[in-house]
Amino acid sequence: MRSRMWYKVRFVYLAAFLMSFHYAFTIYINSTFLSEFFPAKTVGLLYTAGALLTVLILIASSSIIRRISNFYFFASILCTEIIVLLGLFSSSNPELIKILFVIHQAIPPLLLFGLDLFLEGTMRNENHTGGVHSLYLTAHNVAFVLSPLIVGKIVTMSSYRTIYLISAVFCMALLFLTFDEFRTIRTRKLREINFIDSLKKFVPHKNLNRIFIINFLLHSFYAAMVIYMPLYLHEVIGFSWEKIGFMFTIMLVPFVLFEAPLGRLFDRIGAEKDALIAGFFIISVSSCTIFFLRDANVLLWSALLFMSRVGASFVEVGAEYSFFKRVSDRDAGFISIFRMAGPMAYIVAPLLTSLLVRVLPIHYIFLVVSIAILSGIAFAYKLNTQRKSL
Repeated sequence: MRSRMWYKVRFVYLAAFLMSFHYAFTIYINSTFLSEFFPAKTVGLLYTAGALLTVLILIASSSIIRRISNFYFFASILCTEIIVLLGLFSSSNPELIKILFVIHQAIPPLLLFGLDLFLEGTMRNENHTGGVHSLYLTAHNVAFVLSPLIVGKIVTMSSYRTIYLISAVFCMALLFLTFDEFRTIRTRKLREINFIDSLKKFVPHKNLNRIFIINFLLHSFYAAMVIYMPLYLHEVIGFSWEKIGFMFTIMLVPFVLFEAPLGRLFDRIGAEKDALIAGFFIISVSSCTIFFLRDANVLLWSALLFMSRVGASFVEVGAEYSFFKRVSDRDAGFISIFRMAGPMAYIVAPLLTSLLVRVLPIHYIFLVVSIAILSGIAFAYKLNTQRKSL
C-alpha cells in the first residue's frame, strides 16, 4: 500500500513541477507586460479582479467537485488556462487582454487547490505530512528557481508574448499527465457540502484561523513583491531583464534548499512555530533593507532578495505543515478556505499599494510590508503545535 502511495505521489510531484513552470514563467513579467497597455493603478486593479474571481470559484469548488469530481474540475480549469495563454500570446486588443489576464490570474490557485486534493487523496498516514508536503513544495519551487533566468534570456531575445506561448506548452504537458495518471486518484467523500458549512466549521478552530492569517500575510508579501519588485528593479533601479532574471533565480533558491529538510524536521520534532517566527522576522528585516537600498549592485540585491526568501521559505513550509497535518482530502472545504489566503492577499495588497503609490514613491511599499509582516510573529507564537483531528 505504501509503495502504491509513493508511486502516485511521484506523479503529483511531476504535476506540481509542470504547473509551477507554467505559472513561474509568467508571474514576474505579467506586470511589466500589462504596463505596455495600462497605467500602474490599472495593473493593480486587474490583479485584484483576478483574485476576486478565484475566491468566487473557490467558494463554489467543494460543491462543484462533489458533482463532477476533482479530476474533471482540474482538467476543465487547465483547458481554460491553455486557451487564455494562447489568447495573451496572440491578442493586441487591450480590452480582450484585460479579460484574459483576469482569468489567467484567477487560475493558478485553482490548479493548486486541485493538486492539493490529488496529493491528499494519495495519503492515508499523517505521519508523513512534513516529508510529503515539503517535497511537494520543493517540486513547485524548483520550477520557480529555474524559470527567471530562462525567462530573462527569452525576453531579451524575443518578447513577453513568447513567454505566454511557452507557458501554454507546459499546460498541455500537464493536461496529458492529468488524463494519463490522475483518473484513478479518488478523493474520499467530502465532509463539507458547501462553502457556508465549511466556513461555519472552520471559524471555531482557532489554530486554523491563525494558520490562515499567517498564510494571508505571507501571500500579501508575495503579492507586493510580484507586482512591484520587477517594476522597481527595471524602471527605477535600472536593471536589465537578463540581470533581473539572474537575481530572481538566486532569490528563489532558499525554497529548494530549506523546505524539504524543514518538513522532515517537523515530522520528527515539530518546531514549526519556531520556523514561522524566525521566517517572519527575516522577511521584515529584509523588506526594510530593500526600502533603503538604492545601489544598482547585482550581488548586493541578489543577497538581499535571497535573505527575504529564506524567511518566506520558513513561513511557507511551516504554514503548509501546520495546516495539512490537521486535514485530509475529505476536508475540501477547509482546504479551499486555506487556499483563499493567496487570492485574498491579491485583493487587499494591490488595492492598498495602489493607493500608496498615488501619494508616495514606489519604494515605500517595501517599508509598509516590513511593518505589516511583523504581526505574523504574534499569530505564530499563539499557534498550538499539537496535532488534533477535526
